Amino acid sequence: MAWMKNSIAYFLAFFIAWNCNAQENCDCEQVLKQLMQKVETEYPGFNDKTKDKIVYSNFKDGLLAKVRDAGESACIGIMRDYKDFFKDGHISIYPVKEDQNGQQNKRADNRVSISPEEFQKHIINTTDPLEGIWTSGTYKVGIIKADGEYKGFIIEADTAFWKPDEIKFRLFLSGKANYYLRDHSLSDESYELVDGWILYFNYSN
Repeated sequence: MAWMKNSIAYFLAFFIAWNCNAQENCDCEQVLKQLMQKVETEYPGFNDKTKDKIVYSNFKDGLLAKVRDAGESACIGIMRDYKDFFKDGHISIYPVKEDQNGQQNKRADNRVSISPEEFQKHIINTTDPLEGIWTSGTYKVGIIKADGEYKGFIIEADTAFWKPDEIKFRLFLSGKANYYLRDHSLSDESYELVDGWILYFNYSN
């Protein structure tokens, strides 16, 4: 995941979720086909990354043959093999394991209590590279440091899922982060600030 400071960036994230246990079979092949279809129809860089159609077609066929005999433990690796073909850090794969289902109940119901005027005044005077306004796709988020952590709160977003001042993510001084997905469920992440204006999130296993 990537956010850019005071700029517009395209952010593409694929949230692939499936549950497997001893009582049911994992349809890894179906999940892979869904991922391929999503990339081929929605990823803006697809045509540029697949100029050699024969190479891409052979790569796909190889993964589809491999996935037919793949178990649960190998499935996520095959998904990431497909993702790695594009060599684009804006594509992310997120498995949800059975023991993570409880996280769906962890809602991002906290809000910040700062007016737009107060926030603008604060970031004009701050020297902290993380504080400021960040954008990613349709999201515009403000980051402010409070209570020993950085809080990323919604300024603008798809109003069907997010409201202004709701917390989108929390950044901790340890480099870890709590990132709330579109449905407000919690994803444990790590983060990295690159060149002072690109903020990367990485899924933590």
